[in-house]
Amino acid sequence: MKRSWLLTVLCCVLLLFSVTAAAQEIESQLVVYSTTGGNANWMEALIPKFQKLIREKYGKNIEVAVMPGDVGVNWTKLQAEWPAPSGDVYFVDIARLQEGIAQGYFVPVADYLTPEELDAFESYWLDLAEGYMVPVDQNIAGLVVREDCPVEIKSYNDLLHPDLYQRFTFSSPVAVSLGLYPLWAASLTLGYDWTDWQDANGLVNEEVVIPVMRKVKEWADACLTITSGSGSIRPLMQRGEAYVSFWWWSHAITEKAAGQPVRFVVPEEGVFVSGGSGYAIVSKAAHPVAAREWVRFLLSEEGLSTAFEVDHYSIIPRLDMSLPSVFAENMPEDGSKLRTDVPEFLIWVGNPEVQEKINELFISIVIEGR
Repeated sequence: MKRSWLLTVLCCVLLLFSVTAAAQEIESQLVVYSTTGGNANWMEALIPKFQKLIREKYGKNIEVAVMPGDVGVNWTKLQAEWPAPSGDVYFVDIARLQEGIAQGYFVPVADYLTPEELDAFESYWLDLAEGYMVPVDQNIAGLVVREDCPVEIKSYNDLLHPDLYQRFTFSSPVAVSLGLYPLWAASLTLGYDWTDWQDANGLVNEEVVIPVMRKVKEWADACLTITSGSGSIRPLMQRGEAYVSFWWWSHAITEKAAGQPVRFVVPEEGVFVSGGSGYAIVSKAAHPVAAREWVRFLLSEEGLSTAFEVDHYSIIPRLDMSLPSVFAENMPEDGSKLRTDVPEFLIWVGNPEVQEKINELFISIVIEGR
């Protein structure tokens, strides 16, 4: 009896010690470098919920600073500040993640997520991130079409229909990553895939890419304007100056929810599932415990569902979570039309030599008409 009593007291003391240690362990600050737009809105919406979690779990208040910015700019800042980065958690794409892994920038997810927690996510995305991140960002690039469009769009070739002359847009690959997908779409209409763009050395096969650029030049001559991403596409679509635009699936959802007469169209050649980016914890984080708690929370069902509360739909959902009806209703029905090899494509295009050559050919052929 006495031994049992002593054991009980000892357990209570150890429990009290562990709780006290945990309360001292969590830091009072956290800095998150996010991308812009809906993703940044999602991160901001997470803050009060996360603060509540930390108060309940640790009995402590925490300040969270979300720093939205271009992914490339934030990445350059991380490199310049290393080994004393100003952020704890960074939004990175797969190409930069792989570069960071080689430099020792990031913490493996196994350091803060259990195998059971990881089972809630598709293995494809986990494998892509090589154990250093759980990707959360996913979108689909295709055609967003106004309901009053006079042409039934079945193929990317329909963009050259006379009734769409100067009534459609696409973005420049020099300006934004969205601009890469019109190039790929043009390639598919010619019977090429992006893998045909590579020569024997893994660089640009000009014998294939030049005809692709000439196809894009035909679109450029017939379009309303070449845009530089969502900021320039949205007003043209809303005013009805453009009937069609290469744009994101998630924007079709949000525009439609806001009362705009648009829909997402999947041409017969297919659309492009862009994804694989996410939030990675840096190995030199000033607030490592807070960083781990933040990423665990944003990956929870509550954390991911918070994105929908701010009309942010370009996420990779957990396998065990319920999705809002607007998400399912606007998802392309024919899965065979979804090109999922986009991350591999973006990694290849991310090679500086490849990127420079593609930009050079786009400017020379499409913009300057040489």
